[in-house]
Amino acid sequence: MPPAKLSFVDFEASSLDLDSWPVEAAILDTGGQGDAFLIRRHPSWSMGAWDRRSANIHGIALADLQEKGEDWEAGLARLEAKAQGHPVFSDAAEFDQHWLDRLAAAAGRAAPFRIRDWHEALPSGLKPRVWRAIRAEAGMLAPRAHRAAADTKFMLEVWRLAWEVVA
Repeated sequence: MPPAKLSFVDFEASSLDLDSWPVEAAILDTGGQGDAFLIRRHPSWSMGAWDRRSANIHGIALADLQEKGEDWEAGLARLEAKAQGHPVFSDAAEFDQHWLDRLAAAAGRAAPFRIRDWHEALPSGLKPRVWRAIRAEAGMLAPRAHRAAADTKFMLEVWRLAWEVVA
């Protein structure tokens, strides 16, 4: 039986370095309700952590962050409102927690939730070939694009398909 309501979160970042910072966030719940937005660079976040290779992968330009990005407090509030106190999962929990913590610190407060590894939300005991089939089908339904909203949709589809298999 699938867990009660939960959400998936994903961040895109300036790089994969320790001093990297979030450039985009998305959160999507199991009911299909979500939110995604760009994040404006905080003045304390080092431009030395801006990696052109990362920018080429996610396709987000610095100019877009300045023009269309949310500030840190508004972005954090949007994530918190969508999480609504239920568990939040990610397929890269350690990285995404780092970027949530950076966003929260810029807003002057603690992260409003902890990001858990998505394997905790998935059924156990499925054979590797079943997981490969699930991931392939999820990839067709919600292709990964190294953008936060697309990646949360992929996670949701994997979750949904996996629980359908065990139902």
